[in-house]
Amino acid sequence: MPNEWPAVSVIVNTYNKPKLLDRALTSVVEQQGFDDFEVIVIHDGPASNETLYIITMFMDKINIYLCFSKKNPINVALEINFYFAY
Repeated sequence: MPNEWPAVSVIVNTYNKPKLLDRALTSVVEQQGFDDFEVIVIHDGPASNETLYIITMFMDKINIYLCFSKKNPINVALEINFYFAY
């Protein structure tokens, strides 16, 4: 873990929707004037090869983390937010 946390954590929930994931991650990368962020992708269940490929395409552009969950991904996102906020 880095010594300092990024200013913003972007949490993206997905379930084998690689085209939508690509659009969402592209949108994050193209934000102007803001570089201090990380992206946490929460995948509900096992990821397809195409989904994993999309994530690896962005690994050299942004700080991106992948979490797998059997729970409702929205609940996982809330848990992550509360954990890192305090």
